[in-house]
Amino acid sequence: MFRKQQVGKLVSGAFKKFKEWWDRTKKPEVTEKARTSILEQFREAKVRADQHNEQQVPKPHRTDLGMER
Repeated sequence: MFRKQQVGKLVSGAFKKFKEWWDRTKKPEVTEKARTSILEQFREAKVRADQHNEQQVPKPHRTDLGMER
């Protein structure tokens, strides 16, 4: 049981060090890349939507639906 506790403490300490390193160095980098990627995808989607809307032929609006009251 004693060895199990030592291993647990070792793993816990290693994870704490890793998390500190991650939060300090990698997390900001990954966050910025994700943010940039999402914004770029929004821009591309807007361009595609604008192009699609430009290609649409406007349909005449019908005010008379042919229904009698």
